[in-house]
Amino acid sequence: IEGSESAVTKLRKRFPELKRKIATGDFTAEIPFEKQFDCVVDRSALATNSTKAITACLELVSDVLRPGGKVITVDMFSTEHSAYEQGQKGVDTFTRTGFKKGVFANLGEIHFCSEKHIRDLFGTRFDVQHLEHKIRTQVVPEEQYQHAAWDVVAAKP
Repeated sequence: IEGSESAVTKLRKRFPELKRKIATGDFTAEIPFEKQFDCVVDRSALATNSTKAITACLELVSDVLRPGGKVITVDMFSTEHSAYEQGQKGVDTFTRTGFKKGVFANLGEIHFCSEKHIRDLFGTRFDVQHLEHKIRTQVVPEEQYQHAAWDVVAAKP
């Protein structure tokens, strides 16, 4: 599910065999496929949403996953990321906006998670099977800039 119609058009043109497997939409409001899945993968798309939107998406994902199905999310930004303190508080404690510089400049909402918040988001709908906290320190050009993010693998009971 991709939010950009132009990206979907390009993907469908480049990979015509996947035409019916790629959809334009808002994954926090609807999963536009009428089947069950074994696995749903998020590559940092959740990280550009509020807590409310992420919770709604995970509820939808739970509804379309088969029992034992997995949800994998990569690069959910951590509250230990240097940018967490640079942004302005958004619609909730973990959502920041107003980044003036750096990798999140002019991007809108960016979500940051603590370990407890990750566990709260996945709640009782999923069993967290793998939780990895990655921290990298950039030395040049901004000395001691810290990139921190979570990778999560969770299964539907």
